[in-house]
Amino acid sequence: MSIVNVYTPYLVLAHHLGGSMTASVIITVYTLTSMVMGFLFGTFFHFLHRYIFLFGLFFMGVGAVFFYFAHGLVTLTLSVIVIGLSYPMAGTYLFNTIANRVPQRMAGLSN
Repeated sequence: MSIVNVYTPYLVLAHHLGGSMTASVIITVYTLTSMVMGFLFGTFFHFLHRYIFLFGLFFMGVGAVFFYFAHGLVTLTLSVIVIGLSYPMAGTYLFNTIANRVPQRMAGLSN
C-alpha cells in the first residue's frame, strides 16, 4: 500500500518522532510483514477461503485509520504492521481470482 511508503516519512518528521532512519525502519517493518503474510497466505486461505478478501480489506481499512490518527511511534508502527499483514491477503487473492476467472484471450486486459 503506497500510503505507507509515501506518508510515513512525513508523519515521522511532522510529529518529531525521529529522522529519516526511523521512517526507513518503519517502512522496512511494513515490507517484512508483507513478506511474512505472503509466505503464510496459503495457511490463511485454508481457514478463511472466500472471506479472505473481505478480511484483508477490513484490516487494511482498520490499519489505514490507525495510520491516519497515529501520533506516536508505537501507534504508527502497529498500524504499519496491520497494513503490512492485510494488504498481501487481499492483493494475492485478487490476483489469483483474476488469473483463474478471466479467459486466456483476455488475460492482457485484466492485468
